[in-house]
Amino acid sequence: EQKRFILREFFQANWDNMIRPHRRYWELMNERGLHLEPGPLDNQTIGRFNTNAYRDIQVWFNLAWFGYRAREKFPAINEFIRKGGYFTEEDKREVLSLQLQVIGELLPLYRRMQDAGQVELTTSPFYHPILPLLCDSEFAWRAMPGAKLPERFTCPEDAREQIRKAVAFHAQTFGRPPKGMWPSEGSVAPEIIPLVSEAGLKWMATDEGILAHTLQAWNIYDHLYQVSRLIEAGVD
Repeated sequence: EQKRFILREFFQANWDNMIRPHRRYWELMNERGLHLEPGPLDNQTIGRFNTNAYRDIQVWFNLAWFGYRAREKFPAINEFIRKGGYFTEEDKREVLSLQLQVIGELLPLYRRMQDAGQVELTTSPFYHPILPLLCDSEFAWRAMPGAKLPERFTCPEDAREQIRKAVAFHAQTFGRPPKGMWPSEGSVAPEIIPLVSEAGLKWMATDEGILAHTLQAWNIYDHLYQVSRLIEAGVD
């Protein structure tokens, strides 16, 4: 099952920018097959790769996600890229260790940029739930009329708690509460606005598709990146 998972998931990267430029990674992907049928991989495909190949796939998937700045700061990343393949377990552990170092630098970097006035940091609901569906699962019909839904679920108090916890954790992490929020998957509904407002948040952002449906128009380019205000139920 682990081999099936590796073959199906460890090529989930941009082919042209992250896989094709690396000869060994591209070879492994072609060996697996560029297009997979739905369902589990067959035993013949799984048996096509030996232990070294599976290890190379694991290492390459993690190597390919390092950005330019990380490669510049940690020369070992470029050494692994030049090595190309036949990685060892020690190589794999070092690549994962380098990932943790890069990730560990992100939050302090964000806070320095915030304190210098370079960026505004936003939050998201704490466990990344779809807030409108927490309020009422049948809100899904607004976007997908006639969709088959499970038994109705309503728990707006959970949505409120997800926002409260997010704001509290953000303030603890960055020294100040956020002013804005990116709702999970850009999911918005009028009913969540009071919950967001009472948490002290001043704005939310969402995506182009939701904007188009809201305006009932697909020619929305003049409306992108604009601030809109919704006044409803006494909440501004």
